[in-house]
Amino acid sequence: IVKSRKDYLEYCKSKAFLAISVLNKDGHPRDVKNDMKTKITIESGFGSNIGYGMQACLKDFPEYGQGLGAGSICFSHELGLYLNDEEDWEEAYWEYGNEAKYGHLILAG
Repeated sequence: IVKSRKDYLEYCKSKAFLAISVLNKDGHPRDVKNDMKTKITIESGFGSNIGYGMQACLKDFPEYGQGLGAGSICFSHELGLYLNDEEDWEEAYWEYGNEAKYGHLILAG
């Protein structure tokens, strides 16, 4: 089982989101280039539009059209969750994301 690390938990506290992309059958991110474009758009471009009703939960979330700031999104692969063949990385993923300011961000599509 992949365990969370205290130093990475602290690192995630400085991030707005912990992002994960849809994984391929080997458990690795599918299209890193597309994910990086999305990351840059959210951080320094148009930002993101959160789901209906979420505005009340995230009162300080930037309005659509305002980016989150450079480096505000951490990808799950930055934390070494996929370094071994074990599939039990989900617990550590949830712990890390819970430390991020706004939680988890799933990139799909």
